[in-house]
Amino acid sequence: MLGNLSAEGGLPYKYWPSRGTVSPADNAIRRFLAARALAQLGELRASAELREAARRNLRYTLDRYFRDIGGGRGAIVEPTGAKLGAAALAALAILESPARREFLPQLTMLAAGVESLADAEHGFRTFFFPPGRDGENWNFYSGEALLFWAEALRRGAGFAPSLERCTAAFERCCARHRGARNPAFVPWHTQACAALFAHTGRRAFAGFAFEINDWLLAMQQWDGLPPDLRGRFYDPGRPEFGPPHAASTGAYLEGLADAAALARALGQGTRAASYDRAIDRGLRSLRQLQFRDWRDAFYVSRRARVMGALRTEVYDNAVRVDSAAHALTAAVKILRPMEFGIRGPAAG
Repeated sequence: MLGNLSAEGGLPYKYWPSRGTVSPADNAIRRFLAARALAQLGELRASAELREAARRNLRYTLDRYFRDIGGGRGAIVEPTGAKLGAAALAALAILESPARREFLPQLTMLAAGVESLADAEHGFRTFFFPPGRDGENWNFYSGEALLFWAEALRRGAGFAPSLERCTAAFERCCARHRGARNPAFVPWHTQACAALFAHTGRRAFAGFAFEINDWLLAMQQWDGLPPDLRGRFYDPGRPEFGPPHAASTGAYLEGLADAAALARALGQGTRAASYDRAIDRGLRSLRQLQFRDWRDAFYVSRRARVMGALRTEVYDNAVRVDSAAHALTAAVKILRPMEFGIRGPAAG
């Protein structure tokens, strides 16, 4: 990531190693994931260089996408529209940034934007505009929004919703997921549940995180596959869940890292061990996809641009910034697990 960061703070969204060119594709959500991941690593290592890289990247990305959409609301606007998930992740990246004071106006307006998409039936609507796309990507965006709310509440932000409002959205999301389970729902809602449990000690949040991650484990492939493919998450019987992808594996590991920390905190050793095994296998899958030295990149003309990056799959060497971001955030969570204060009677 540092090797591809421009002086202004920009990172390419997608790179084609074989061609040695940047793809014209773009995605604001995945760019904000990168800003967040860089900041997290900067905090883990107490690195001024990484913190400054994260700050420049966040500034660059906000300047490119943030817009005032009226009514005190801010949104992340792309040519295809304005998504709940983009607003929530941009706000989360600011909230977690050590440079957050620089971006407080944008954070306040993004928080108002997320609040405006709260929905009494579904937990959240998913698009500011165009209205015809509302409802798309609900499994992703509802979890990203709930995680932002949960972290705002846990950190005592002035714009944070009440615990009752968070709980109501959580319950609506639970009910909808149980009616139509989808793996895309799992990692974001797991992280939201972990933050809500850390704030309240309520076992309902931990219990749901265990429920959805126990269900997810069956999607991780291992036996009967060539060695290079083991550890990825893919259900060939349900292709509508999406193809295997380094970014997906990294995202699932983010949720599993929090679920494992929860299980250990609650004395559920067997469950924690099953999550740890899935994490180990997932990390192995990502290491198989990483450009680590010249042997992995013997055919690449611009090797410095790909060192450390993750290929999409063993048969697809396209590099995306969110693959690195998810894997990096998962690694930080594994190295520094979330801590939970178990609160006696309130934990019931």
